[in-house]
Amino acid sequence: MMYLMIGLVIVCSCAYSAIQKSVPQRIDPFVALSVTYFTAALLCTILAAVFTGKEEISHSIREISWYNVALGIVLVGIEVGNMLAYRNGGQVSSLFLVNTVGIMLLLVPISIVLFKETITGRGIIGRLICLVGLLLVMWDR
Repeated sequence: MMYLMIGLVIVCSCAYSAIQKSVPQRIDPFVALSVTYFTAALLCTILAAVFTGKEEISHSIREISWYNVALGIVLVGIEVGNMLAYRNGGQVSSLFLVNTVGIMLLLVPISIVLFKETITGRGIIGRLICLVGLLLVMWDR
């Protein structure tokens, strides 16, 4: 199941990048994102109604916290940042790669300090290879 979900993320991320790059520049980014999030909220509501029982939905609503609000705030930052990066010359072939490697590098210390995760020597080598790849992609600019 995990690999199926990873596949879903990969396919949707590819579609996301192509669609995000294609949003017409004459549309205000905040208006465009309002429609995007309305669509996402509607889809999530429908999926919850179809796949989740009433009791579980009620329990989930009671468990909503500041994390959900914070996630909404950072999602807007991600979306606006990507949209404006594409509008200012960001390339579909490299923007997602640059973002992902940058995120991965910043999440290493966060994961160690906040979540007590460990990273193996092989993991460090893999991250260094990613960093070299990032530098090669950026050098091309």
